[in-house]
Amino acid sequence: MNNNSVSELCQTSTIPKKLFPYRAEVKTGKPSIYRIKGFKARDAEITMNVASTVKRIARLAKSYRKPSSLQINILTSKFTDDHLVLALKHLKKLTYLKNLSIQAPNLSSVTWKGYRLLTKMTTLKHLQKIDFNTSNCEHVGNQFLSILTRLIFKASTLKDIKLDLHQDAFLFQSIDDFGVSILRRGLRKLYCLQDLKLNLAGCLDISDQSLTHIYFALKSSRQLLGLSLNFSRDKKIRDSCFKDLGNLLGMKSALKKLELNFSRCELITDLALLTLEQKCLEKEYHFESFTLNFSGCHDVTDNGAKIISDLLKESQKSLTEISLNFHKQHVTNKTISDISKTLTQFQSVKTLDLNFALCDFINDDGLEQLRWAISALKQLRNYRVDFRGCSKLSDRGIERLCQGFDELNQLTNLSLNFSWTDNISNVSLEYLRKSLEKQIHLKSLSFDFHSLSSSSSNSSGVSDVGVGFLSSALAKLTNLTFLSFNMEKCKVADESLYHLKEAIVHLQHLHTFKLNVNRCVNVTHRGIHHLEKSFVKLKNLRLIELSLLQCNAILPVGIYRLENAITDPVKLIIHR
Repeated sequence: MNNNSVSELCQTSTIPKKLFPYRAEVKTGKPSIYRIKGFKARDAEITMNVASTVKRIARLAKSYRKPSSLQINILTSKFTDDHLVLALKHLKKLTYLKNLSIQAPNLSSVTWKGYRLLTKMTTLKHLQKIDFNTSNCEHVGNQFLSILTRLIFKASTLKDIKLDLHQDAFLFQSIDDFGVSILRRGLRKLYCLQDLKLNLAGCLDISDQSLTHIYFALKSSRQLLGLSLNFSRDKKIRDSCFKDLGNLLGMKSALKKLELNFSRCELITDLALLTLEQKCLEKEYHFESFTLNFSGCHDVTDNGAKIISDLLKESQKSLTEISLNFHKQHVTNKTISDISKTLTQFQSVKTLDLNFALCDFINDDGLEQLRWAISALKQLRNYRVDFRGCSKLSDRGIERLCQGFDELNQLTNLSLNFSWTDNISNVSLEYLRKSLEKQIHLKSLSFDFHSLSSSSSNSSGVSDVGVGFLSSALAKLTNLTFLSFNMEKCKVADESLYHLKEAIVHLQHLHTFKLNVNRCVNVTHRGIHHLEKSFVKLKNLRLIELSLLQCNAILPVGIYRLENAITDPVKLIIHR
């Protein structure tokens, strides 16, 4: 790059040198704004276009207040290797930098050559945390992992590493087992590593050998507390890889956070979890957060889920967050029963996320089992359950589930998904109304009752009467800040929107409101006008998102009036 092009890049408005705090964030996008959120909080944000990115980093390098944390978000495809090289040259002067984050996803204009200066940054020896996102960058592959490895050799004090390298299947696959083997050489030198997050989802050339490399890379990390591995959609991952994974977990009994994502790895069966059990059972673990995702692994059945329950029992009752995803697996009520019996032992659980979507063998008896487990979690604050597409569920199961969180008095976030289950009717919403009226501390509430059939002749399904039941409860939840309704293809009309209007007008703390009435043919512009009257009375409202696809009865005048009524700082998003 010649001097003229460099000078053109650096043309920008001057910035006061003394205004730079200790932490800075650099973004490349459309606006060109310099904004400081608060000097005392040591938190600043700089948003700029491509032409000024390098100049701002140069200013940071020259400022007498050296930042300890720097985040560069590249949000435009105009950013090239030359820009990145020039920016990294200035980073060499930030000798006190401890946290470095470069977010450059979905860029075809940046290759591994743009990052090559990272290998020469001997001044970054104080780095403690790196966060790199080069997902969906087809020209960044094994060479980038080689560059990272050299950086790790120079920054032996690294404690936290987050790498997002996931790729979509249609892109050129440039990361494989050889790349992970290169990364292994650097990770094995980090004896103080505490947290590793590695996302290799969609890298189709990744196989069991990569898990072996990770095992040998981390076996010498004596202080490892957090481990997150994402091999989703990696078609070559098989049961045999869990032997090395089990050996690793068997050595790391001090782990506090474990996240494993093997969703849509279709070669995984119950044998993988059995192998994991043989390596980990009878170990004393101290997990505080436990996340397992085997969605789409069709050969994982009740037997594999039973092993997961047994692994949970070994966590010494220290768990506060549990997330289990069995989406589209061949599990039955037995899995819910096993998990429910285990949950009753964890009185300290504050976050619970269970996904049984499209599990066709689950019925109301399974929700009866879950009810007793939920009622025992007295400290539960965040509860999300997904039974989308479980066609055997009915109003009786919803009644049992609602009785489970009747006894919870600290619930702040609740998300229920019963879409594509047309056996659920307004009776279920009546049960929900009775339970919600007791949850006065709720701040976030999400419902999904997306119907499979919009036929008016169908006697089941959610209608205006059911929305009226829920709305009467919403009016009493005055602490709500987030509210989301999905009633796509339900038998609702303007009366439902009138009920919602009467409820949300009491929610003076509401910040975000989302409503989906796609394909609800009886909703007209009059219903939109009802909502408009309540929106203008909410002083804290900042985001409104309405989905109105194929609502042909809504005239353009209704949308026009709503857009004129909603003014800054409220953001209005309408999908039509």
